[in-house]
Amino acid sequence: MCGATTEGVSIDSTEFTFEPAVVREVRGIALASHLAERHVSDRMASVCEQQLTAADLSCSIERIDDTTAQHAGANLAIWAESTTGCRLGADRAGALGRSSEAIGTFVAKTFLQDLRSGATVDRHVADQLVLFAALAHGTSHYIVPCETEHLATNLWLIGQFGVHGVVERKQVVIEGLGLGRAQPTEGVSVRQPSPIA
Repeated sequence: MCGATTEGVSIDSTEFTFEPAVVREVRGIALASHLAERHVSDRMASVCEQQLTAADLSCSIERIDDTTAQHAGANLAIWAESTTGCRLGADRAGALGRSSEAIGTFVAKTFLQDLRSGATVDRHVADQLVLFAALAHGTSHYIVPCETEHLATNLWLIGQFGVHGVVERKQVVIEGLGLGRAQPTEGVSVRQPSPIA
């Protein structure tokens, strides 16, 4: 996410517009628990790095072989920040029957699809921003890589509270409510919360 600021409970950004830009480096974490003997973290990361390098992106994925978790498992997450501060990412968890190579390929493919779409947020952040944009002052705009069911559901949900939000040609536009701290009315005292000791 780029361009949005918050202060206290007020979302002060009168308009947070997201603009795509150039990604210089992709970073990530390949985590495997109790799977070191099968080189799961390295296999996931290597496949992903190869595909991103083939797309002319510099990539560095940290490999972590954990032994403290209660159960075996794996996950690969990558992210990048653009020259304008926009952040895109992709991830995938391991599952029985899902190879390390399939995870690495899926994550790289998803990331590249979102990046090449010209989107200013990835497909997972797109639906999560809806609530914050609904509460913000002014109109929020951002570009999504694709319309997902989660995005449609969250736009429907804010509509149930009287907030206008639409997605047209992959651009999300939400007219925020302008939630903020209420200003005391003249002659009305407002009790301030006591500091926690």
